[in-house]
Amino acid sequence: MYFTVTRDIKIGGKVYKPCVSYPLRPELTATVNSLVLQGRAVIRNEELRFANGAPVYPKVKKEPEKVDVKRITKKKGR
Repeated sequence: MYFTVTRDIKIGGKVYKPCVSYPLRPELTATVNSLVLQGRAVIRNEELRFANGAPVYPKVKKEPEKVDVKRITKKKGR
């Protein structure tokens, strides 16, 4: 699990910055949960990437549509 903060926050002597996904370590769980209740942090199951301060969500791959193609055969002699 990962977490992000909404603004600079100092936890345990380390400054956590917005626009960075941090791994949620067991020793930070209680503190991060209290920050979530205050609206100052968000917990996610997957790591979120950022580009120029905006989150970048992975693209969902679509399966190509199956098209029924009829074979056209040429008749001999024409």
